Amino acid sequence: MTNRPFSTTSERDIAKWIFLITLVSAGLWFLYYGSTTFGLNPQLDNRHILLLAQQIAEGTLPAEPFHRAPLYPYLLSLFLEAGLPFEVLHLAARGLNGLALALTAGTLSLAACRLWNKPAAGWLAGLLIALNPVVLYFAGDAFDITLGTTAFTLVLLQLHQWTKAPSLKGTLLIGLTLAIGSAIRPHLLPLALLWPVAAAIASHRQRLLQFICAAAFVSLNFIGLGLANQQVANEFRMMPWQGAYNLWSGNGPNATGRIYA
Repeated sequence: MTNRPFSTTSERDIAKWIFLITLVSAGLWFLYYGSTTFGLNPQLDNRHILLLAQQIAEGTLPAEPFHRAPLYPYLLSLFLEAGLPFEVLHLAARGLNGLALALTAGTLSLAACRLWNKPAAGWLAGLLIALNPVVLYFAGDAFDITLGTTAFTLVLLQLHQWTKAPSLKGTLLIGLTLAIGSAIRPHLLPLALLWPVAAAIASHRQRLLQFICAAAFVSLNFIGLGLANQQVANEFRMMPWQGAYNLWSGNGPNATGRIYA
């Protein structure tokens, strides 16, 4: 006997509840974290991202290639351009991360419902994110990891549908989401590079077209960052140099264990 599938409406209802529960849990954490020393005074990478957003908004970027992926700081800079004081930009980042986290939890809940065809799977997957202290902690600061994870979960949801019925539209959407996600968090770049090959192999027809379209949309990340670096530093570089710098400074002949100065 096979399990009787429950309706798409039920899947979406569960995802909506997970979305709301995540907003509540994140909001409660933000209230507490906002009263702590680190919550009131952003430090290290957190502060670096906020300062980068300020430089983007004010047009005062140094004439050098981007150290880290610039899309998340750019999104934060839009708050400053809209008139928000820099002193409270970390609160705007916290709010943006809260929405991203809720979307991540809701998306994973929906994906779990469709994958296992059981409401319990959706509730479990969603609550494991909504009440996860680690992801809540990172959402409290201006880190790009929360929004990057959202892009990754959206890819998972689209990929589940695509594997059942491969389509050119799905190929393009996944490629675009991976490109955006990579511009937020470069850790998604390996997946982005593999997607054109995977799309061509998994597709039963139009393999070459699938590969070309996936590669074209994935390359938007490299082209976009290259053009941004060209405008800012007059150098067409398609990758942020933070990862290469950390690798060199942590393992070079003069490495002392202190990566950041």
